[in-house]
Amino acid sequence: MNKEHFLTELKIQLRGLSPIDKETILKEYEDKFDALLADGLTEPYASKELGSPRDIAKDILLDHNINPAADFTNTNDWEELDANYNDAAYNEGNKPSFFIRFCQVAGIILFNALLMIWLILAGLALLFSGWILVITCLFAPILGLIALALTGGAAGLFQLFISIALCGLGFLGLMVAIPVTTYSLKFLYHYVAWTLNVLRGER
Repeated sequence: MNKEHFLTELKIQLRGLSPIDKETILKEYEDKFDALLADGLTEPYASKELGSPRDIAKDILLDHNINPAADFTNTNDWEELDANYNDAAYNEGNKPSFFIRFCQVAGIILFNALLMIWLILAGLALLFSGWILVITCLFAPILGLIALALTGGAAGLFQLFISIALCGLGFLGLMVAIPVTTYSLKFLYHYVAWTLNVLRGER
């Protein structure tokens, strides 16, 4: 806890003391806190070094012959939380039974083995073939120039024209292949992550 929380909690726990005694003790511990901060400790470590405000107040109240167990509770006061207090902002759900976990794991394994792995392999093969075709079309003009140099004449010009047309188709294919590949890889990544979460019981 920080300095303000520490002093506020200590003040609350000293409710049974007179205002003068309370202010004296608070000033004493504020000076101790400042001394620890001057030594280079952070506020959380300084509060740990001084100890729990509840325990400090308990000893002080006993020294003043005041029962620490007396009820001085004010509904507007802060209360120090126990060390084992669980302040998680969620409720832990019931863990699934062994049978349910078995069905989940067996189902996802069968689903992947019988269907998804083949669809993924087919999709990757199509992507690979598509990229080979796109790259071939993009470099087609080089082959057209070679054909023109070797054969010449109308046949060579025709082959060069065809290669330029194929290059144009290659650029169109490139515009399609890039987003398709990007989204396909994203889908594959998320699907693999989801599958692993199911197998680990996190879904």
